[in-house]
Formats: sequence, structure tokens, C-alpha cells
Amino acid sequence: MNYIITAVYFEAWKVDDWEAGAEKRDWEKYYFEKSPSARNVIDYLKRISPAEIKDDKDVLEKTEVKIYGKAVSDLYDKKESEEAIDEYKRSVIQLLFNDKQNADKASVDSH
Repeated sequence: MNYIITAVYFEAWKVDDWEAGAEKRDWEKYYFEKSPSARNVIDYLKRISPAEIKDDKDVLEKTEVKIYGKAVSDLYDKKESEEAIDEYKRSVIQLLFNDKQNADKASVDSH
């Protein structure tokens, strides 16, 4: 019995060729860091402030990018709701304009 459990355990960790090529639409969970959306944010922020950014990791560690990534992930992973869309809207405004105050005002104005 021990042998069977051990064999099943190790078989579960093997990745077949067809599994390695999973596309974004096949993900069970949305991984912002691996997404085209993250790549677009990285490219955008590198263009507008090249002196501040050394590498991609610097961009992904910025607070406004983390907030945006969570908002995008929530839209994909959870049921779409007005609250999730508002959070996405706030995160985009904050990311693009680096302006928390206007992001919060835009959210209030939309209601």
C-alpha cells in the first residue's frame, strides 16, 4: 500500500508536454505576473520613467502595480461585479496618473 501511495504522489508531480504549453485561457487561476497585461504595464512604465526603473521586477514591486494586478486578477478569478469593476477603474487611474486622490474621486463620481 505504501508503494502505491508513493508512486501516485510522484506521478502527480510529472508534467506532460501538453500541460507545459497551457495558455492563459487554460489557467485555473489568473497569474498577473505571467500575463500580457503585466508585460504591457512594465513596458508602459519603462517608457514614461526609464530613470526610475532598473528591471521588470522593480515595476512589479511598485504598490500601484500590485493593486492593479490584484484588481485584474479579481476580475478574472471572481464573479464580475460592480465593486470589482470600480476597483479595477481606481487601479487603472492610479497606475496611469499615479494619483490616488483622483482615482477615489472617479469612483465616487461614477455612482
